[in-house]
Amino acid sequence: MLLFLVSCLLMVGSEPAGEESPRDWWIGYSESRNDLPEGQFANWITRRAYVVRADGSQRRSIGAELASQEHSWTQFAGWSPDGRHAIVYSSWEDPANAQWEREHKTFRMTEGWLVDSCLVDINNGSIQNLTSSKRVSIYNTGLFFLPDGKGYGFTALLDGISKPFQMDFDGGNKRDVSGGGTGFSYGYSASPDGSRISYHEDYQVFIANSDGSNKRRIETGPYSATTLYSDDDGITWQVSPSRIALPKRGAMEPHVEETGDGRVLMVMRNQLGKLYFSESSDEGATWSEPWASELITPESCPELTRIPGTGDLLLIWNHHYDPTFRSHYGKRSPLTSAISKDHGKSWQNLRDIETDPSRAFSNPGCRFTRDGKAIVNYWTCEYLPDWRMQDVIDLRVAVIDTAWFYGGKSSR
Repeated sequence: MLLFLVSCLLMVGSEPAGEESPRDWWIGYSESRNDLPEGQFANWITRRAYVVRADGSQRRSIGAELASQEHSWTQFAGWSPDGRHAIVYSSWEDPANAQWEREHKTFRMTEGWLVDSCLVDINNGSIQNLTSSKRVSIYNTGLFFLPDGKGYGFTALLDGISKPFQMDFDGGNKRDVSGGGTGFSYGYSASPDGSRISYHEDYQVFIANSDGSNKRRIETGPYSATTLYSDDDGITWQVSPSRIALPKRGAMEPHVEETGDGRVLMVMRNQLGKLYFSESSDEGATWSEPWASELITPESCPELTRIPGTGDLLLIWNHHYDPTFRSHYGKRSPLTSAISKDHGKSWQNLRDIETDPSRAFSNPGCRFTRDGKAIVNYWTCEYLPDWRMQDVIDLRVAVIDTAWFYGGKSSR
């Protein structure tokens, strides 16, 4: 069976011409197989960049010539500011490198690749491969347009380390603007006037002049989370004056749920070894100081939701903590559930959904069907012999009778 995956719906561009209605806009995306049993690489090489009108008409492949070489593929990645050109990645991988990656269950980005950022004219189909001219890297992505026609920004992998670069409109004059940094850079962007750039380097925020000079780290202070709330069904949003601060990397990846007594409860990922909660008694406008529960956890994302029918709270998280573990302060296993019958004040009925210690289970979500079953989704991957999580992950779904969370048997 031929199965397509829409993998990259990024933005909408239009052909410049007077007044146009939304149905005249182009939508860019990628299509690929995801059902081939030979593995990730076999599915990757089927990926192609496409555009389609906003009304669903005129669907067509773009930049097809970029995938003419065996073991290559294309990917839609964005639009030029005027909508005339699509940004398309041209990718090729050596099958031997792909096989090595599959055997070792991790990516090897220092050899066996050739990835370029290209512009495809949406009207005549002409292609300009910007990063192949005077090449600085075998892996070039993240292309964006610098303000005021000053060229392009992109990121290049050098010995597996991502670096911010700039180049002129013809693809020439490529220059490293990392300011001599040695860390892995990402989130690279430019100020509206093009005079300054910013990026993350090893989880720290840096700004610099556009040429990389005068680089300095921005002191972000204690890590904290900000919440936004809406009183009109999401049409507009207001920023809460409350900031939820925790040590180390702070409060991350929160989940919120309304309790049966009218409060809003938040649970958050953190690096402190316990699940932390905060509450709001004014529908999310302000939040309490966070407090630690008795539930241990590594640094991973928890799920919080209410069970239809009973109104009890259901919590799903990794019930493990080991500060000496290689990463995330412990294994992301087991994946455990708990019930609160007192609106989050205490938790009972701890049950393990997944227990394999050789695998990580993370980022759970949960929704309920009309007949009382929980649909729990999460991703999983193997731990490598050195206890790193492999880079290739799988999605799983567990269908669980609600009664199981209370201690009953399940028809999973």
